[in-house]
Amino acid sequence: MKEIQLRRRETKNHLPVPVTSNSKKYLGSIYSGQAPLRGLNSKEEKEILAEYLGMDPEEKDFPRIAREFWADIRIEVPSDGKTLNITVENDVPVNPYDYMVYRFAKIHPHVGKNLDDMLSDSRKMFYIHDFDEAIAKTNAKVNFKKKAYGELIKIGEDEDKLNRILRLLTDSDPEYMSIKEKQNYIDQLIENDPVKFVTTATDKDLELRSTIAEMVTASVLSKIGNQYWFIDEKIGDDEDEAVKFFKDKKRSGDVLRMKAKLEEAKRNK
Repeated sequence: MKEIQLRRRETKNHLPVPVTSNSKKYLGSIYSGQAPLRGLNSKEEKEILAEYLGMDPEEKDFPRIAREFWADIRIEVPSDGKTLNITVENDVPVNPYDYMVYRFAKIHPHVGKNLDDMLSDSRKMFYIHDFDEAIAKTNAKVNFKKKAYGELIKIGEDEDKLNRILRLLTDSDPEYMSIKEKQNYIDQLIENDPVKFVTTATDKDLELRSTIAEMVTASVLSKIGNQYWFIDEKIGDDEDEAVKFFKDKKRSGDVLRMKAKLEEAKRNK
């Protein structure tokens, strides 16, 4: 059986929890031009909607009744969501009404395809929660956590690498942290975003990116928006371009000057 849930955006207010949990919200009909939004195409209406209404799709009144169905549709979405059985067997929905509500919600402009999609658009007040998709997403995060902790084990007590990662992923200065504090901080980073940690820890340009970040902190380089500047020369419109500048053998003299300034800034701390 395939089930999804139609869930609603919860708005913050000062009402007691029992009041808000029992409040009713509805996803209703909406018009596109002169016609109501329809969740099925005409062929599907004759196969699914006609069966649900107990009508012969060839009846003269069927087109009008089908139009009225979509014009009058109003779906109550409780605070804990509305579960819909959208199972299809032998090309036929097991629960025609739930299936039609799902198809209607999928194309409704006030419904997000998932939670993130809804949150990115203030007009959307509902979203579709796919249980299978949520399980797969969680499982992917679990597997990335395994990989992230594997990378952390490889790093061990290599403080230089710990420092490089912390410079790139946080605003903290790792120079003033104990090794245990660094490891604990990185553990938090893995919990929050294992993908970002793995991407950073396995980056072949990790050392160079960390050096650039350190130079910005020491004011050897200036960062204006996404751009990187050395004195009055722009060395890149973003971090990737700055990395290319540092790897360009023709700019090795400038890079040596920058590194010398960084060492001087460290001595004067």
